[in-house]
Amino acid sequence: MFTLCFVLALVAYASGYHLDTDEMETRSDSILKFMSNGNQNVGAKKTQLVNFSFNNCADPKAEIAPLSNVHISPDPIKLPGVAKVSGNIAIKSQFGAPLQAKLNVWEKNQKTKSWHHLKCFGSLGSCSYSGLCTLMAEIDCPDALKKLGFNCKCPFPAGNFTIPQLEIPLGKFSEPVNGEFKIMATVTSDGKLVTCAQVDINIVD
Repeated sequence: MFTLCFVLALVAYASGYHLDTDEMETRSDSILKFMSNGNQNVGAKKTQLVNFSFNNCADPKAEIAPLSNVHISPDPIKLPGVAKVSGNIAIKSQFGAPLQAKLNVWEKNQKTKSWHHLKCFGSLGSCSYSGLCTLMAEIDCPDALKKLGFNCKCPFPAGNFTIPQLEIPLGKFSEPVNGEFKIMATVTSDGKLVTCAQVDINIVD
C-alpha cells in the first residue's frame, strides 16, 4: 500500500504548487511529515475531496507489486480528516533500494475543460523523488500494516497482503485550492516497475 499512501500524501503536498517560492522551500519536508503524522491545521472552513477515484495505470503482469480492489472512503473526504483505504497488494518478489517515484500532476482548466500538465517547481508538481527507502525508514508504520507483516521498510517482502481498512490522516491545505486534479505516481526499484497508481480528485474549498 506504499504507493497509495504516497499518492494520498501528495494530494496535499501537490497543492503547494500554488504557493510562492519561499513558501515552497519551507514545505520541502511536508511529504515526510504528512505520511508520518498528518498535518492537522484547522481552518474555519473545511476543504472537501470529492469523487476520489483510484486506478492502476500499468499492466499488473509487468508490476512487481500491483494494487487491486482499492476502495477509498468516505466521499466526500473533509480536510482535515481521515481517509479510509482498503485493498490488496500482491508483491511478487522482494524489492527495495534504490527506490524511486515519478509523479505526474494535471489540473483541469475550468474554462476550456482541457488538462494542463503541471511542471516540477521547487520539488512540487510533476517531479521525480529518489531515496524513498530512506524516507520510509523515518515513517512510523501503521499498526494495521505491521499486523500483516508489512513494516513499511526496505526491502519489502514478497507476499499477498489484504488491507481490510487503513486510516490515513489528511491535513488542511495551507492555501485555498479548488479544481480537478489527476495525480499519477510510478514507482520503480533498481529500474524495474514496482507499481503505477493514479488518483483523480476534485478539490472543493
